[in-house]
Amino acid sequence: MSWLLAFGNNQSVALTFLGWMTPAMPLFVWLVLALFMGILIGLVFGRLAGRKAARK
Repeated sequence: MSWLLAFGNNQSVALTFLGWMTPAMPLFVWLVLALFMGILIGLVFGRLAGRKAARK
């Protein structure tokens, strides 16, 4: 159901962060990219925390 809401957000937006401006893409693309980046960062930090806990 949330995918329907994501694909419904097809208005193009350009993001600006610390003076860096992205190309205009549909909002659902940015939402999906943010989701996958969060998953990737969580996996990396989880793996690092698991290694640190295994050493003790």
